[in-house]
This record gives sequence, structure tokens and C-alpha cells, in this order.
Amino acid sequence: MTKLMTNSKNILVLGVATMMMFSCEMVEPMAPAERAIETNEKMAGSAFNLYGFGMGMENARSYADADCNLDCIEAGSGEYFVMADTKTGTQGINSKAVTYRAYNTETEFVVEVDYDITAGSSSAKAEISITINGDSKLFEEVEKGSTVKHSIAVVGGPVACEEVDFSIRQEGLGQPIEFNESYSLFAVCEEACDNSLSYVDNGDGSFTFTFTPRSSIEDAQLVFTFAQGVTIGGDLATWDGAGVTKQKTMNLSAMATYEWRVELEANCPGTGQPRANLWTDFTVNGDSKKCNLENIVKSCR
Repeated sequence: MTKLMTNSKNILVLGVATMMMFSCEMVEPMAPAERAIETNEKMAGSAFNLYGFGMGMENARSYADADCNLDCIEAGSGEYFVMADTKTGTQGINSKAVTYRAYNTETEFVVEVDYDITAGSSSAKAEISITINGDSKLFEEVEKGSTVKHSIAVVGGPVACEEVDFSIRQEGLGQPIEFNESYSLFAVCEEACDNSLSYVDNGDGSFTFTFTPRSSIEDAQLVFTFAQGVTIGGDLATWDGAGVTKQKTMNLSAMATYEWRVELEANCPGTGQPRANLWTDFTVNGDSKKCNLENIVKSCR
């Protein structure tokens, strides 16, 4: 009986010990790189393929999954293509992690660097230098759990696939950690057609054009373009003529409606010519507002 009780106690102790070991393994904190991998795996099924790059980067997209020849930045969306990596180091019982995120916006190229101590009792501060295309910035006395950032302006806006070289060096708490990388920029997506211009055929040889600007523009240069030899009358008769265009400078108010009734007479000099173009384009300060509107064409028969 005593032997049986002793065996039972041994089995109970062994079971408790096993449960405690299993519990310790379960609560062991993950390193930052492991957390990033886990987050990315969880989000891999997302239609938009979002990545867990941290606070303020909820709309970030993965640089590794993108193509600078095909993908672009929607202006104002904050959907930037983020290149990220983490390196770790140790000194005795202390461990550190350095993580960077690099991306370009509509106006600048940005490198952010996180410094953290992931194990041990050290509170060692770091010195971090970030260099972008030869432009360097040094951060001293960087405390654990901190983020530093350096950026340069992208003059004239980002050009698709233009390369930017950057490097990072962190010193403190063991051997330095370094990154030497190259990033291909993403251009801003071209604005979608805004359909601010329309026209209707009045059936009497005239057409009424309607234009609704999305924003106010002072001294806007308006240009209607017609085919060679077209006779132009109606509201555009008093506009300045230059070649095959009619032009006028005027102030435009946002969401106001502007209408012009334009009389057009085709030039059909060729024998057997089936049709002739009348109108081909309308621009404001050089930007076409034609969108998907078709040329105005008249039959010559």
C-alpha cells in the first residue's frame, strides 16, 4: 500500500512539473522579428495584403510584394510600400534588436529605426546614424524602446524605380548592427479621369459644352482644339484664335458650371471623304479634360 502511494505521488509530481515546463514555454516572449513574421502570416490572406509595420503604418504595403514598374502611390492615401528588416545582437545575458522601415511618400523618402533591448536588465543607450543618398543624420543617447527617423525631400515628386541608397549603423550594447540597402521609388498614381467636361449635340450644327471644375483656379488658360479648316462660331467667336485652337484666360470657381454653345462647320474638301473631325480636345492650364469623350465628327456626305 505504501509503495502504491509513493508511486502515485511520483506520477503527480512528474505531471505538475511537465505542466509547469509547458506553461513556461508558452509565455516566453517572442522577439520583434518573430512577432513581425507572425503578424505577416496572419495577414497574408488579406486582399489588400496589409502588413503589421507598427502604429501609423496601418495602410502600409509590403515592398517585397510590389513592383515599382506597375504599382504606385494613391495621393493622400498613406498606402506606402514599406521595406523592413530586423537584426539582433547580444552582450552577455542582454539582447538587442534594431528594426528599420523605409518607404517613399509623395514628397519624401523616409527611414525609421527602432532600438530595443529584448532580454536582460541593461538600459544601455545607443548611437544611431542614418544615411540617405549621402545625407547623414546622427542620433545620440537613444533609449531602448525608441524610434528615430531621417528623411530627404523627393524633388519634383518620385520617379518610378529610381533607386535610393541608404545605410544604418547602431552602436552600443555589444557589436554594432549595420544595414546597407537600396530602395526603388514608387511614383504617384496618375489622377483618374474626373469627367468634368461633357457636350451635347443640339441637332442644328451647334454643340453645347459644359465644364465643372473640381477646384478654383485663378487666371486659368482654357483652350478648345478643333480640326484644321473648321469654321467656329457661337460663344467662342470672340475667343482668341491660335492655329486650330480657341483660347481664353478666366477665373474658375470650384463646382461652378460653365457652358458654351459652339457652332461648328466641317471642312470637307476631299472627293468621297466620308467624314471629318470637328472638335478634338479641351484643356485647362495644359491639362486635358476630355477624359473618355469622343471627338466630334461630322459626315461629309
